[in-house]
Amino acid sequence: MLDTLKLSLTEYSVSSDAQFQIQPGLLDNATGELVGNNRLWSAGGRAVTGSRAWHNGEHFNVTIKPNPHAPGGLPLCLVQFSVPKVATGSNFRAVDADGTTRALRAAQKYLREIGVKTKLASAAVSRLDAFRNLECVEPFAAYHPVLATLQGQRMRRRDYGRTLLWENTLSELCAYDKREEMVRNKHSIEGLPPHPLRFEARALKMQKVRAWLGIENAGQLPDALPHIEQQYREMMRKQLFKGEVGQAAALTQGQVREQLAAAKELGGRYWVDDWLRAVAINSMSGDLDAVKAAIQDVAGTRQNALKMTNKLEKAKLDATATCILGSSKRPLGELYSELRDKVLA
Repeated sequence: MLDTLKLSLTEYSVSSDAQFQIQPGLLDNATGELVGNNRLWSAGGRAVTGSRAWHNGEHFNVTIKPNPHAPGGLPLCLVQFSVPKVATGSNFRAVDADGTTRALRAAQKYLREIGVKTKLASAAVSRLDAFRNLECVEPFAAYHPVLATLQGQRMRRRDYGRTLLWENTLSELCAYDKREEMVRNKHSIEGLPPHPLRFEARALKMQKVRAWLGIENAGQLPDALPHIEQQYREMMRKQLFKGEVGQAAALTQGQVREQLAAAKELGGRYWVDDWLRAVAINSMSGDLDAVKAAIQDVAGTRQNALKMTNKLEKAKLDATATCILGSSKRPLGELYSELRDKVLA
């Protein structure tokens, strides 16, 4: 259920040999003054100054920077990591309360090793990502037409093809092809289901974490997992899956509008013709081998047949890779119901 955590340390000290890179303040050429050169920490009777300091490890990223809400006070020390990746080596599957506890203990141990002493249980949670992996019946492209119709309340939707994002300043919802993401990042996919689609809910700021989940510090996280899961489902229901099956089927007109807009955005004078070609390709997507065989019979020459089959393949690629159309012949309402039932289960 938990993935990325960002924790803001409330009490900490930094050793004189801490393993950080330090970025100095900017030098004003006219005056020779260092701008934004703040005290980051003191150790061994020496003040360490700069605009920020950071440490990027294999599983943990740590940043120390001035606190804009408390100028001159304790600088912010932020540690970010993936709970399941730290606990198990992979962020694909969620971990339970014990796994979450192991991840938090590993984070505290790592901080100590790089020179930061703290009680991590008292750290405030400044970002929290919750997720669910759906084991879908079909590939991601089949569900894209459904995802492209979902509207989050007071959220802007961004479509990146294999990732859809609904966002505002405090939170994000995200749906993406998890298998493709793992292949792209060169992670092992051995033993994974063939069509995993991941839905994430992200609270991006401390006030959102507290308002959404009521969580004050990291020590509460292991026992709060059932509550987090319940709030995750509620957010998904409220933001993305408000409709019933009948309402989802009624989205077909809106989806046609989305498809036409996508075809027009791709450019060209004949964007309606492009859309019609995509419709035709989608309607026979399961019979393309038969179409190729028919082309070879009718084309007359091998050269013409090759030319026409290449044209067919390009049309298929344009219709699916650009996500003008999905790759499923199942009704839109049925695809919507599958996603909704699995996300809210």
